[in-house]
Amino acid sequence: MEEDEEDKFGDDLIKLTSFYSAKHEKTKLNWFCYESALSFELEIKRKLGEKLKRYKIYEKDIADFSVRSGSRHPS
Repeated sequence: MEEDEEDKFGDDLIKLTSFYSAKHEKTKLNWFCYESALSFELEIKRKLGEKLKRYKIYEKDIADFSVRSGSRHPS
């Protein structure tokens, strides 16, 4: 994957590479999963972010959960 493609989306904790590892795996479904994970992460942070921090659940934890939830191959 080209580095500049990743840079277009900033330094988000959720990366495109969380949903495909090779160029031939880049599909509309993978893109949809990526977008879903980003949306899920934003909603969690917006609605629950401060409450979760009290329980020591931070942005990285939310991003990891969002990737697993948005992935068609949870790990």
